[in-house]
Amino acid sequence: MSGLDTFLALAASEVGKPYVFGATGPNTFDCSGLVQFALSAVGIKAPRLALDQEHWTTPVTNPQPGDLVFWGNGDHESAHVAIYVGGGKVISAPQPGENVKIQNVWQGDASQPGPRYGRVPGLGAATAGLVGSVQGAAGNLASSVSSSFVGPLLDGLKGIVMPLGFAGIGIALVVAGGFLVARPQIKKQTDQLTEALT
Repeated sequence: MSGLDTFLALAASEVGKPYVFGATGPNTFDCSGLVQFALSAVGIKAPRLALDQEHWTTPVTNPQPGDLVFWGNGDHESAHVAIYVGGGKVISAPQPGENVKIQNVWQGDASQPGPRYGRVPGLGAATAGLVGSVQGAAGNLASSVSSSFVGPLLDGLKGIVMPLGFAGIGIALVVAGGFLVARPQIKKQTDQLTEALT
């Protein structure tokens, strides 16, 4: 499993946790705190603030899963960052009153230009199967996974069942990386997501 696989898996496992300005986890996050927290799991020390994270990454025009997505007009107060998962979707800690979630890439406006993409130094490449799974799951969060995909996954999980309401992303990431299986709060998070999606 690559560092990128683990990074995406950890970021996805934080979906549902509340946004709190200045928070760096493990129970609450702001946008750059989520990025810093998830990267620390793979031994990458990222800058703390979104604007600094943008300057730290290498700009790219063809984003890949694991790249960071930035908005803002060049000052710390307006900077925002999210994690690109493919298919035009990001994992984001959006703003006060919301939770970490998967959402469409916001195209920006006059006060918050963007999106701009940056590649994280030292992160490496994702497993090809994971990229396809993340892109497919992120493309339609409310869709269920086909039965030919679910059966083998559930067998491989040795009895740990991720709700289909999580739109397959949790299942795909657990199988690809095995990282989420060890996360004790995943059942609580997925139950909350299933409840929110039904």
